[in-house]
Amino acid sequence: MEDLIFEPLRAVLCLCILIMFARASRNPHLAGLKGWRFVLSGTALLTFGSFMDITDHFPRLYDSLTINGIRYAEVLEEFVGYLVGCVLLALGFLKLLPAMEDSFRLAQEQSLLRERFRSITEVASDYSFICNVQPDGSIVPEWFSPSFAELCGHTPDQPQGIGLFTEMLHPDDRFSMAEWMDDMLAGRKSECECRIVTPDGQIKWLRQRSTPQRRNPDGPTTRIVGAVNDITAQKTAEEAMLRSLAENRLLLQEVHHRVKNNLQIICSLLDVAHTRIRDPEVLSVCGDIQTKVQSMALVHSQLYEADRMDSIDIATYSRKLFERVAAMYDSRRITPTFDARPVFLPLDKAIPFGLALNELLTNTFRHAFNGSDDNRLTLRIRHENGTVIVDYSDNGHGLPPEVDTDMPKTMGLRLLHGLVLSHLGGTLSCAANGDTRFHIEFPHENSSMTTDGCMRD
Repeated sequence: MEDLIFEPLRAVLCLCILIMFARASRNPHLAGLKGWRFVLSGTALLTFGSFMDITDHFPRLYDSLTINGIRYAEVLEEFVGYLVGCVLLALGFLKLLPAMEDSFRLAQEQSLLRERFRSITEVASDYSFICNVQPDGSIVPEWFSPSFAELCGHTPDQPQGIGLFTEMLHPDDRFSMAEWMDDMLAGRKSECECRIVTPDGQIKWLRQRSTPQRRNPDGPTTRIVGAVNDITAQKTAEEAMLRSLAENRLLLQEVHHRVKNNLQIICSLLDVAHTRIRDPEVLSVCGDIQTKVQSMALVHSQLYEADRMDSIDIATYSRKLFERVAAMYDSRRITPTFDARPVFLPLDKAIPFGLALNELLTNTFRHAFNGSDDNRLTLRIRHENGTVIVDYSDNGHGLPPEVDTDMPKTMGLRLLHGLVLSHLGGTLSCAANGDTRFHIEFPHENSSMTTDGCMRD
């Protein structure tokens, strides 16, 4: 009687286990484990053997499975069902247990990685997101970092998504977001800056960096992984810095403008003095002073008009200074040749350079030529290995033989030596064999100059 109850229950229990294992086989990860098929086959055979064992309680069925005295029900039950089933189960579990240990260890590692990722995303300054791209091109959010809701000014229980983020975009930045989506769908990495308007009316600047992912290299984009960084503080600081720079630039321009105007007033006073002075020697001194003042005023004028306030291009400055000096004397007498590359000098070097060049120009206009028609002046400026090199020459009758260029006694040459040696920290050499030539070199490491576009006249 006990066998009549126990054996059917055992068979039903084995059948239930078999069904449970069969349904579990739908999991690709489980079905791919080594030994799982052996376990499933062994369970099926044990179930078959259990049902064969029930035939003992049904004489007619049992007799029908007995042929020539051989009880096939017992053979199927004991050999095929129990023996083969147990062997298959043993083989299956021998292979399955190591695989299950590896799977369990992998699951633990994945859980640890998820916890670390969650911890990082909670404290990171970037707000991460993962979105899936549907076949119709629509973008569906898969995951947003928990702090993303705080960034957008929402509560964590509110649904987050691209649609909600798009609605918060500043109207002027919707086009840039549309370009970002086009880049993502085209499989291109993208970075853009945009503004959002939070529910409480705040405007926040965001920098978004995204990377598209594909299942195969030539396929469409299937996933978008990205990070959003709040750069509102950085943008606010940049705007404040730009305002401060604009104000400082305006103040510097006003300073240079006022200095230039004051120097022009001095020149005007000297012009008025010219009309009242009759002594030629005094007139010559006033003229020299006037050209020096004009050379300094020209530096401030160029700084006032230039885009940069820290330095001037001495190539452009030299051309303008020549025009000023020529206007005071006779510009038709001398044909200039300029071979000068852009070299930028700060104010503390531009003024002594301008005064030195003014001395050379005034000397040429006043003393180099005596009514000749072929009067030429050449000025070359270049920058090599941290040194500014200036070559100045004219084809006049040269310096008087008694002039000592190394130990000059004339006021003009003494001033030129002092400007080059003391203020520019350079060297000065002079040659008067035929043409008068002056060679000036002085150090200047921070020159900004182009390698092409040499200006020539």
